Amino acid sequence: MLEPAWVTEGTLPLWMRFGSFHVAGQAWAKYHYEHPWGSFAEWLERLERRYDRDNAESKKFWAEFLSDPEKQAKILADRTLRRETKRILDTDRSYTPA
Repeated sequence: MLEPAWVTEGTLPLWMRFGSFHVAGQAWAKYHYEHPWGSFAEWLERLERRYDRDNAESKKFWAEFLSDPEKQAKILADRTLRRETKRILDTDRSYTPA
């Protein structure tokens, strides 16, 4: 199993490669700092599981969103209302209705 090279003098590589997978060195360094007993392979497995979970949730959301026009309209109306409320409450700029 390929492990990242240990870096001297407190510097981290910008990118590390594991086969065709590229990852930022800082992300691995943070994980390794919090889990010093963990290996690079374990970290990649956790990353892949999280990606797969998030991808499945996203696909489920879009399938439900596109199959129900009423729910789609409600979500879009709620989003418009939140955006407009945010514009009204933004004190850095004067309010102008859209």
